[in-house]
Amino acid sequence: EDGNFAIFGSTYDEGDLEVLYTELNVYSYDESMSGVVDDPDYIEGEVIYHEDFTNSDTGWDEWDASDSTGRYNKGEFIVDITESRTMRWSNAYESFADVSIGMDVRKVAGSDDNAMGIVLRYQDVDNFYVFSISSDGYYVFGYYLDDEWVPLVDWTPSDSINQGEEANYIEVTCKGPRFILKINGDIVASLNDDTFDMGDIGLMAASNQDDNVTISFSDVIVWEVE
Repeated sequence: EDGNFAIFGSTYDEGDLEVLYTELNVYSYDESMSGVVDDPDYIEGEVIYHEDFTNSDTGWDEWDASDSTGRYNKGEFIVDITESRTMRWSNAYESFADVSIGMDVRKVAGSDDNAMGIVLRYQDVDNFYVFSISSDGYYVFGYYLDDEWVPLVDWTPSDSINQGEEANYIEVTCKGPRFILKINGDIVASLNDDTFDMGDIGLMAASNQDDNVTISFSDVIVWEVE
C-alpha cells in the first residue's frame, strides 16, 4: 500500500543514453476522484478577459429584488440571497468557446449549505453550464437544458475545498467537448459533454435549505486554450 517511487532510464543494445525528466507531480487520491487524471491535451494561452470589479461600469448584471441583491463592491461582486432554494447569477455579456475560466469565491455570511460558482457557455436563462462548490465541502457540475437540470458530476465531497468563510479559487477549462474542473489548483473531475460549444460567462450564488447567504466573487480571469 505504501512505498517509494523513482524515475527510470535504461539502455539496450547501445550505450550513451541521456534522458531529461521534468514536471514531476504527485496528487492525493480518494475514491471520489476515480477516473480523474491530469489532462495534457490543452495549453493555457494569453489572458483575454479580466474583471476585478473595481469599476462598476463594466456591465455585469446588478439587481435589487425581494429575494436577493447583486452589486459591485470595491473590488468584489456581492450576491445576497434571503430566501431558501434560490439561485441567482450575473453575466459578463461576452462570448467564449475554448477557454479556461477562473475566479475567487468566498462565503461572507450565512449558511454553509450554499452554492457559489462559474456559469459558462451560457445561451439564455434556460440553457447553460454551471460549476459550483459549497462552503461545507462539496462540488457539482452540470447544465440546464430548457430549464431542466442535468448533473454531469453530482454533489461530491472534496478535501480540496476550503470550508466555512475561507476563500476558494475555482477554474473550468473547456476545449471542445472536454471539461477539466479545478479547485484551488487540484483537478477534481475531467469529462466530456457537447451540449453547448460556446457562450457567455457568469458568476452564480444559491441558497439551499436555509435562507440568508452572502457570497463574494473576485478576479474573474479568462485564458485562451490551445
